[in-house]
Amino acid sequence: MARSVKESYASIADEGASLVTISPEKPEFSEEVKGTVCFDYEVLFDRGNRVARQFGLVFEFTEIMKYVYMNQGLDIAERNGGAWELPVPATFVIAELARLRREK
Repeated sequence: MARSVKESYASIADEGASLVTISPEKPEFSEEVKGTVCFDYEVLFDRGNRVARQFGLVFEFTEIMKYVYMNQGLDIAERNGGAWELPVPATFVIAELARLRREK
């Protein structure tokens, strides 16, 4: 995620826009990721994937996926406040007056 966002950040800023990410990760984990990039952006905590769920972006891990992630030392439930689910990555451009302009 960080690499593709970093590549887009300059053009976003050049247009006078702001970059905001929404993540189910608890803030302390999001700050770890944010610290690995060389630009500043806002990270909003989506507790329980409430926002992602409204856009139909949430998927739940199967038992096999949980096993694989745990064996790699990645406890998604711990990072995300208890749930073994993640949002599908998506990009939205929101225009003035909060109108959705584009979705990727």
